[in-house]
Amino acid sequence: KNAHLNINTGGLSMIIKVDIDVKEIEKFSANMLVVHMIKEALRNYDKEYFEHLYIVNNLAPNIFTFSVSGFDVFKTNQANTHFITEKGLKVFIQSADYKFIAILHNSLLKKKKYKYKSTNFILKSSKLLREEKFEQSETVIIKTISPILVTDKDRKAINFKDEDKFKKCFNYMCNNLTQNFLNRNLYKEIDIVQIEAKTTLRSLMIHDNKYTFECNHGAFKLSGDKNDIEFLLEVGLGSRRSQGFGMVKRIF
Repeated sequence: KNAHLNINTGGLSMIIKVDIDVKEIEKFSANMLVVHMIKEALRNYDKEYFEHLYIVNNLAPNIFTFSVSGFDVFKTNQANTHFITEKGLKVFIQSADYKFIAILHNSLLKKKKYKYKSTNFILKSSKLLREEKFEQSETVIIKTISPILVTDKDRKAINFKDEDKFKKCFNYMCNNLTQNFLNRNLYKEIDIVQIEAKTTLRSLMIHDNKYTFECNHGAFKLSGDKNDIEFLLEVGLGSRRSQGFGMVKRIF
């Protein structure tokens, strides 16, 4: 997917904020509802670009991450099949590729009505947020906006309490991202230390199958090469980033 990359190296982070009008969603479907929305918007607006991302390069990782909120797993309908989303869903989408952000933003402005499975929903608004970046640093403090999923080569989830294995697998995944998108290895191994973190379970419905992942949520300190760190913070950390995991915000 790196043939068409336009890596953002400016002083601004670009994030799309989307407000979705929907009263209830099928349980554990929020993340894949957003994936569906992104795909449908791109397909409708720029079919060639959509096919480049999702058909020609369907096995390559995507260069974006997102978070979705607005549902409460303890608030369900009477049949216990749907989560109640009284105020709708809030979605934040981030990428290191400004071309992707520009095309997706225009796509979301064009298409407002969607249907995912049995759920009809409407985009109330889509805004492009430009946030000033911190100065590059070899040590940063981050907090998770969506939980970080770190897996080993067997796709088994690893949490930060298994410190050595967690760091090893985390670096392997970070190195895959720089190889895929920047055609190089990490300049330097990244040290990740939990500051105030916890493990959390996150469930997804994918093709009518429920998958539950043990993730890492909270504040972490990252140390490494400043160029690596800046890129990784924009593209997201860990596995399943383009399914709503690994979006982080630098706080120091």
